Amino acid sequence: VANIEHVAQKLSTEGMKAVTDVILDTEDAGIEQWLQHYERMGEVADAMDSLDNPQTRSNLWSLKYAESSAEFRQHNAHKASVYLGVLKALGEDANPNGRALLANLAETDAALDSAYRTMRQLRDEHFSKWNNDWENPRRQVERTNVERQIEQAWKKATDTEISNSRKFGELLGTQYENLFGVEAGEAARQAWEQITAFRKEMTDRRDAFRRSIEGLPNAERQIQSKKFWGETYKYMIAEMQRIKTEAINNLDAIANKRKPGGD
Repeated sequence: VANIEHVAQKLSTEGMKAVTDVILDTEDAGIEQWLQHYERMGEVADAMDSLDNPQTRSNLWSLKYAESSAEFRQHNAHKASVYLGVLKALGEDANPNGRALLANLAETDAALDSAYRTMRQLRDEHFSKWNNDWENPRRQVERTNVERQIEQAWKKATDTEISNSRKFGELLGTQYENLFGVEAGEAARQAWEQITAFRKEMTDRRDAFRRSIEGLPNAERQIQSKKFWGETYKYMIAEMQRIKTEAINNLDAIANKRKPGGD
């Protein structure tokens, strides 16, 4: 509640420029959290070479995923309070469209959190079951089935994420249209569509990579995973940050140009 009031107060005293500042700060914090997650996972991957016991390896992965999940949940709660503060300052917090924006964010966060939890549960169960019989040929067959279940869980979450991102763009466009006019609403929709399109490209490449390493020996999987997650995907996260920053700055220009009394 205190954060919501702080954001609302900042916007009421500093004007529309503060909208850009608080949203960019929040989105940048999310990007930083994303990058920290992959740094953490990279450290775990490096540690795998020194751990012979499969169960120990699985436990370490789960511990680090739990740390990231807790940080993501904390960030998502903060993000929701920031957006609510923005809506409150604009007098839109009780507006059905404003509430739909917040519900959209919450649904996406829940879908992604569920996919992470499903992934770790399935892998933990697999490692626990086969820990003392790791070389059994049946284990690899079951591992392939487990990874396919995980892929299905991620596909469901990704479909929700991309669909909700498109809906968010429409809701954002409606919000800007109501506040600043028809042209501003359309510009907001187009700005968010760029974000959605690049996010879909990211998830398509992520899913294609996961399929590409299916059935590879463990050592080769680790080599390919380090390269993709540590280089390719981190570059795409940085590119997403650039696209978001550009879009939010464009929205700021729209708002300041078309606000009552603006130039």
